[in-house]
Amino acid sequence: MERELFEHASFLYALPEDGTAEIVAYTGREESVEIPSVLGGRQVTVIGDKAFYEHKQLRRVVVPQGVAAMGERVFSDCECLEEAILPDSVRSIGGWTFTRCRRLTRVTLPRGLADIGEEMFSYCDSLAQLTLPGEVTGISSYAFSSCVSLESITLPDSLLSIGDRAFSECGSLRSIALPDSLLFVGENPFKRCEALTEITVSPDHPALAVVDGVLYSRAEGRLVCCPMAAETEEPRIPEGTRSIGIDAFDSCAGLRAVTIPGSVVHISGWAFQHCPGLTDVVIREGVKSIGPCAFFYCGSLSGLTLPRGLEEIGNRAFHACESLAEVTLPSGVALGDGVFGECGFLEVTIPEGVTRMEGRVFEDCESMEHVVLPEGLTRLDHGLFMGCSSLEEIDVPPGVTEIKARVFSGCESLYRVSLPESLTEIGSGAFRDCTALTALTIPAGVRRIGYNAFTVETDDGLRPLPGLTLAVTPGSLAERYCRDNGLPFVCAGPSAD
Repeated sequence: MERELFEHASFLYALPEDGTAEIVAYTGREESVEIPSVLGGRQVTVIGDKAFYEHKQLRRVVVPQGVAAMGERVFSDCECLEEAILPDSVRSIGGWTFTRCRRLTRVTLPRGLADIGEEMFSYCDSLAQLTLPGEVTGISSYAFSSCVSLESITLPDSLLSIGDRAFSECGSLRSIALPDSLLFVGENPFKRCEALTEITVSPDHPALAVVDGVLYSRAEGRLVCCPMAAETEEPRIPEGTRSIGIDAFDSCAGLRAVTIPGSVVHISGWAFQHCPGLTDVVIREGVKSIGPCAFFYCGSLSGLTLPRGLEEIGNRAFHACESLAEVTLPSGVALGDGVFGECGFLEVTIPEGVTRMEGRVFEDCESMEHVVLPEGLTRLDHGLFMGCSSLEEIDVPPGVTEIKARVFSGCESLYRVSLPESLTEIGSGAFRDCTALTALTIPAGVRRIGYNAFTVETDDGLRPLPGLTLAVTPGSLAERYCRDNGLPFVCAGPSAD
């Protein structure tokens, strides 16, 4: 049942059963607003969600003493709001309270406030300085994200935790000091703070440490982050470090080389993405997994050493490392989707023991001419070599039963393919645009051939590959497929019947 609302002086409010008043919405158009402390004869104690949402003419607001709680997005998208004064009676403020208040320069926070909510000040473009009250214990994820003018913030000695990316993309922040009270720091709180050169903690900090300018969590053994503008070209990662955190070195332009010690078990996703100067990476034996996009778009990476015992490389981990011309893969490693897409390989040998490769592992490796696949594979996943325009020949090993959709699509130099007798399925578009392919033998055991498996894109739409003749077994599915789709074929061998 909807609650009854009342109106007074452009304020919509409710009268809950506890004898107080709650402001639900403001309908006026004043530039300066002092919120009343009493409505309907009751003390105003709550300002509800979105009460002033998108009031673009509002420039100044004063919240009265007696208000104890403010909901989410109370002043969100008040783009002209310049000043907000909150009383000491306020104990809780919901997330996104001032998000996209792009002209906000002055805000008075209550002394008893305990938490800075999620995205509370995100995209406050004009906020340059802020001192947090002395009782704040937590700063939530993205609390100050994209406060591009924020040059200085004073963190109180009461602070216990900072959430994921709390200060991400604060492009004017040059340094920050973390108090001894701080026990937990989330995923890179200072991601893409392009001017940040220094994070400081005391030498005897109980939970955190800084080594070669890089922040670590002692308790977790986690490398948290490196300041984006730090001058350290080859940071020393101490033995005993157990993980490289998410986004830890994201967009660190000064980074040139890194050695990951064997104490590290996991390199998290996006850890080194967009490091344009990174040329050499050595990963010691002991590391078991590399997360998704870990070295995504490291365009200068040319030297890569992967350890024995590495079990998994996540999706797109080395995608667009265009200078990476060779890599030795350890036996048994599982390769995620798009791991080496757009890399500069000339040739690749995948060792025995590798039995799992997700889709598009080598997508758009345009320089790759030759690849050796190991025995033990049972399928070539979708788009595995899609767009490898220099790939000339390949032997699909015995035991492979499936070639999924678009595995060789766009391999325009591919002139020789050997398919095993174990093969039962050829996916849609598997050999699409393979214009150099003139002959291919389809094994008798193939039970499914997908749509447009042997076609080329023309101005008139998809047409059969010019010059390609398929060798098929008489009476087989492949023969019927050729007849149904107008593909040239020759029959070879005994009848499938």
